[in-house]
Amino acid sequence: GLPVVWMYRRGGIKTAGGTDIIVQAARGEQPVSRLLAPVIFAATVLTHFFGGSAGREGAALQLGGSLAELVRKRLRIGDEFEDLAIMCGMSAGFSAVFGSQIAAVIFALEISCVGMLPLGALFPCVVSSITAGQVARCLGERAVTYYISSSTPDLLFYGRVLVLAIACGLLSILNGSIFVYYGDEIGMAGTGNDPNKRLGMFWDKKMNITLCPPGTTVADYPFPSVQEQEGNPLSILNYYRAALALRHQFPQIARGMPTVLESPDASLCLIEKDWQGDRILIAVNLSIDDLSFPLPGGYTQLAGELEIWGEAEVNGSEALVPSYGIAIFQ
Repeated sequence: GLPVVWMYRRGGIKTAGGTDIIVQAARGEQPVSRLLAPVIFAATVLTHFFGGSAGREGAALQLGGSLAELVRKRLRIGDEFEDLAIMCGMSAGFSAVFGSQIAAVIFALEISCVGMLPLGALFPCVVSSITAGQVARCLGERAVTYYISSSTPDLLFYGRVLVLAIACGLLSILNGSIFVYYGDEIGMAGTGNDPNKRLGMFWDKKMNITLCPPGTTVADYPFPSVQEQEGNPLSILNYYRAALALRHQFPQIARGMPTVLESPDASLCLIEKDWQGDRILIAVNLSIDDLSFPLPGGYTQLAGELEIWGEAEVNGSEALVPSYGIAIFQ
């Protein structure tokens, strides 16, 4: 730790923000130090050499973004292209490390601009991502052979669905941008090294899957395929989709100023969010029982909900939220 801190200080990098430095630079909030790339590389090597845990995501984004910005400055390309250069670099770095070209592009675009996608940067980022991916393959980067397995649903399986759904629901009502990995968070339970826990997507009954990360040896999929989950309205996949749809429908969720209201029950959380004068009330029931509560003044209708079982209701001035459900009122 001490040598890494010393390198950061000697390189004039005063902010210990990690990936946030690159993200902020892509948003035009701060410049990128020309020494960031070598410092990140050296710090990552040192961390692994001494047995530390350092993920590949942050290093890939920081190296890609800082190197792209360094090239832009060397070629004397105008400052108005700084954010574009960094987004292209992040796409290239992520693609080279994980081999997922399209995901790399979308990831770089969405973390650079909260609430919107900078479509003008789409084509340059796609070119950067595909080029980096092909270069990595030409240098010998190949997918590792892996084995596919799936589990028969049991009581533990349904318990896992319940826990994941509750966690997803709570995550979906938080402010800011949310990110969902394609691993443990959607029910994939790998063993051993990290790539086994960040697997490719299991698409259909024939077990066609997206290319797994380098280093994957065993792919364990306790949940059904995407094809099967799409046909089940109670699947965890459809729950995630419903949660993300609510965030798009109500910008107050991601951007609003939250206020915690007094609740009549300890298992019921009431949060009011106000954004640009538009307010919504979010009610979260963490109890096994359905819970009723009096609606605060100004709220008269049910606007949306995330339910595991049961449905939310509004009866006059009273509202009902089903067990482990989330309801939105206007």
